[in-house]
Amino acid sequence: LAEIIKNLKLNKKDILIALGPGGKREANRWPAERFRDLAHYLLQKYNAKIVIVGGRDDIEKAKTIKDDLLDKNVFIVAGQLSFLETLELLKSCAFLISNSTGTIHLGAAAGIPAIGLYTIRDILGRWFPYGDNHKILYHKFLDCNYRDEKCIKKSIEMISVDEVKQACDEIITRIIQQEIAPHCTN
Repeated sequence: LAEIIKNLKLNKKDILIALGPGGKREANRWPAERFRDLAHYLLQKYNAKIVIVGGRDDIEKAKTIKDDLLDKNVFIVAGQLSFLETLELLKSCAFLISNSTGTIHLGAAAGIPAIGLYTIRDILGRWFPYGDNHKILYHKFLDCNYRDEKCIKKSIEMISVDEVKQACDEIITRIIQQEIAPHCTN
């Protein structure tokens, strides 16, 4: 883990953002191509550094995200870290963007804000990360059978890249304001 963090070459001005593109069920996963488009936005607008976390099953999704970006500020650690190492890495991140999976709860346990991408399969609030610092995105009301995998996939695909960009902008603005506020005096 120390070697991975060293390779990130972080300085105090860097915004390190974690992406968690995995998930047990295909229907619960936001498309990897949208994570890629979002990462491109964060790299361009904020000069962010992106770390893609997850298990061995998430390596291909991570490669899909990184390969099209060809950016030295995108790092894949999916499949390389243990549960506890992932938790420690997340503590170095400004925030996490993740599907509804264990990774989002690790982010909450690490004390960082999370943007959660949820489907209609999820009972409202039941599987959301613990705490108030998070932004949960989902589209609940669809004209389809909520138990059908195609309907569930449709619900997560309804979350647009622009919606997630806006949530990222809100969290980054809040982080910047919190960094400035302690230095202000009356």
